[in-house]
Amino acid sequence: MNKKLKKVYLELGCNLGDCKNNLEKCIEILNMHSNLKVLKSSKIYLTKPEGVGPQPNFYNCALEIETDLTSDELLILTQDIEISFGRKSKGDMAPREMDIDILLYEDDVVCSENLTIPHPLLHERYFVLLCLNEIAPDLKHPILGETVNNLYQQKVCTTIK
Repeated sequence: MNKKLKKVYLELGCNLGDCKNNLEKCIEILNMHSNLKVLKSSKIYLTKPEGVGPQPNFYNCALEIETDLTSDELLILTQDIEISFGRKSKGDMAPREMDIDILLYEDDVVCSENLTIPHPLLHERYFVLLCLNEIAPDLKHPILGETVNNLYQQKVCTTIK
């Protein structure tokens, strides 16, 4: 019996090593997985680090994927991919070769010890909204009820002030 395919949004980031190449390779790895298909990818943007101490700028992009993996299975997969790029630990806010965040998983709201969906900082991070707005401006945040484009516009206006 086939599981239902879910539409999921990911954010990829890198600020160590050959970042553009790492992001492109990560997208290829994701797309080669038998339970996952990359539907859309934003451009790769160079952005300033947010909420961390001094470190190199980040290269970021957002992906729209389709998968039959559960959110927990997808988390394990993304963490395994991060480790394959040399990531030592998640959540340490240190520079990294690869960071993959699950932003949205359908309209699901998940709050467990290991995973929070929607990503708790999605609406606060300019780099996330910049990338996500390119591929899914009309997508609604399942808790805030705002579209990605509205959240992006609010962030742009707040950033300019």
